[in-house]
Amino acid sequence: MTEPVGPTGTERIPGPINLNRYALEFAWQGIPTFMKLPVCLKPEDLRSGAVAWMQEQGMHSHFMAEVQRHGFDTVLERAINEALSGGADRLYISVDVDAVDPAHAPGTGSPEPGGLTSAEVLRAVRRMCAEVGMVAMDVVEVSPPYDSGNNITALFAHRCVLEALTGTAMRRLGITGPDYLDEESAGGPLSPAGPV
Repeated sequence: MTEPVGPTGTERIPGPINLNRYALEFAWQGIPTFMKLPVCLKPEDLRSGAVAWMQEQGMHSHFMAEVQRHGFDTVLERAINEALSGGADRLYISVDVDAVDPAHAPGTGSPEPGGLTSAEVLRAVRRMCAEVGMVAMDVVEVSPPYDSGNNITALFAHRCVLEALTGTAMRRLGITGPDYLDEESAGGPLSPAGPV
């Protein structure tokens, strides 16, 4: 596969959708443009024209400031709605470990403090697979030499795949409601007043 040329005309961008290494990426099959959810773009990325180039390609961006102001769940909903607005019925999910705070996943080549938590990403992967459906997925930017002694980043990447499989199994069983939790595992049904 030929790698596309980047925004300034000189950079090579690895893969079909991995424009920015600080992103949790979402894309869909059968549509020529891809959508991404960059969460930790650096200031030089804005000056380099990367965001403008992404917009020209039909990509959508959601920055960490939006996540901080509106919450990850709201931004995830927006990203999913954008992906599905193009006529897609399933997602290609690419989890870029650089989007996760290094406190949760230090084994990456470009750790970026202030990123997402591992719990947010794991829940998002399961939700997308259960509620929308997945055609395929990958987990990128895991670097074992940079991982901590307990291999927490490798364990996180492994768990991402397991959450995708769980979400897919839930979908096949017809469990597609938002943020489903097994009542027994969650300590009983949710009270009418909400979480205690």
